[in-house]
Amino acid sequence: MQASIMENFDLFWDLFDPDPEFNNRRRACRELWEKKGEQQQVILEFLKSGKQRSSRNPYYFLADFRVRPQQTLSYADYYAKFGTTEEQVGWQRKFIPEEQRTVYIKAG
Repeated sequence: MQASIMENFDLFWDLFDPDPEFNNRRRACRELWEKKGEQQQVILEFLKSGKQRSSRNPYYFLADFRVRPQQTLSYADYYAKFGTTEEQVGWQRKFIPEEQRTVYIKAG
């Protein structure tokens, strides 16, 4: 069973670990959290990964958080763009066995 919105929010708050000066923003953050819907899990995974937060203020972090779409290029398009099939910084080569093809994915 998936955790409730409140449990997820409590986990967000714990992972974000805001400075005490932002405790007065907790209710506003919870309201914003409820509007995030499917992005909630992505936000939790982002915080668990230890990646750099864009803000120390949890409200602004939630307001500004965007899921960037993954950019994918075919083998031919990747070669046309970079003139090589070697992985460039930020790109990862992936073979899709079901389709018997290689694509390149840019990390988001």
